[in-house]
Amino acid sequence: MPFSLRASSSLREPSVLVASSSSLREPSVLVECIPLRRDTSTDSSQKTSESLRREQCREAVRRLCSTSEEFHAEAVVTADTAIKQLQTSLALSNFLKNRDGDYDDNSVLAEGLVDMYEDIMSIAHTWMQATQLPKAHVQVSLIRSTMCSRLHVDHVHARAMCTFFGKGTEWLDADQVSRTIGFVVSDGGNALGDALKSMAERLPMKQAREDDVVLIKGTKWPGAAKGSAILHRSPLVDAGDFRLFVKVDEEGGGDAM
Repeated sequence: MPFSLRASSSLREPSVLVASSSSLREPSVLVECIPLRRDTSTDSSQKTSESLRREQCREAVRRLCSTSEEFHAEAVVTADTAIKQLQTSLALSNFLKNRDGDYDDNSVLAEGLVDMYEDIMSIAHTWMQATQLPKAHVQVSLIRSTMCSRLHVDHVHARAMCTFFGKGTEWLDADQVSRTIGFVVSDGGNALGDALKSMAERLPMKQAREDDVVLIKGTKWPGAAKGSAILHRSPLVDAGDFRLFVKVDEEGGGDAM
């Protein structure tokens, strides 16, 4: 089924973007994994056409990522930040290059980047909704090697992570073990914590898929019990592979422990 590309002027404003509903504010919820998009359309032909459009545009971005160098782009947004402002701040087209070192300026790729900017803003909105904080620090990274491969907790209120392309975030599928180690390292890394993490890395892990948004409470979550932050890590990036992912937390970020 054919589909039509949107005009780039169709960049949606924040008031039109819908944040995914999060239950992270519930005291018992320490980590949550929710899909980036929920298709609420009841028109099957429209749903199929939009899915085909999005997938073709997405693959155009994936191909360009496969030939691009590593990069990190960041921006600070609020609930009122326009998509065009985010586009200007992140300027992802400055980093995405083909094998000749150029940006492929075509309508399908342009559509894919529009979709990505909208998705990034939706992730930021979900994080702000969950944390009730007025600003979000957004980081978009393309990496070709493993980073943060050891289990750790984050010294932030909460962190949202979403992998667009590549392997997703992993977290410990053992709540009591995670709480125990989190308690040991809550005041900073130490030898006992490192030893326990090494042992815990042999335990089963949960892993996000592409386009899953993982929300994880950090050590600064208001009213959180000491040690309640969930241990998680970045996945291994195999030789020749890459990850394009988004990370959202508060301005100034925080250290991993």
